[in-house]
Amino acid sequence: MSSFLLGAIRMGDDQLQSAIDDAESFFHVGIWATFFNKTHRSREQRHDYWRDQLRTRERDFVAASMFARQGKALLASKAPGFMKLLVPFFMEWQELLTARRKKWDQMYDEEDPFELTVLQQKFTALCCITDFASLLEKQLPKLNTF
Repeated sequence: MSSFLLGAIRMGDDQLQSAIDDAESFFHVGIWATFFNKTHRSREQRHDYWRDQLRTRERDFVAASMFARQGKALLASKAPGFMKLLVPFFMEWQELLTARRKKWDQMYDEEDPFELTVLQQKFTALCCITDFASLLEKQLPKLNTF
């Protein structure tokens, strides 16, 4: 679930679930599948720590830290090849999602969140899917090496 939806739920606020929230949720599923993959699981202590942190309520901040601040360290670590291939993918995907979230926030009006049109919602969803597909196409040659 996206950090914005989790925050709204924790605060008891109403929140309009958007395509950005869905894309961010999908991002977290990808991280979970990568770090908890039993076939290609790293036994390095740092990765055990990150797995433990991904289980907490602060997982969004952990994911941001893993890729935004520590991505290069993760690449340099003794991570399995599978994980090393996916780290650049997640780093770039996170940047794309952050940019989409900023654009979404510029359209979103907290006073009347339901004012957004169906067209704006669908356009945002299409942009998220296009971002992901373009990134996948770009990274596919590397991913196919595994």
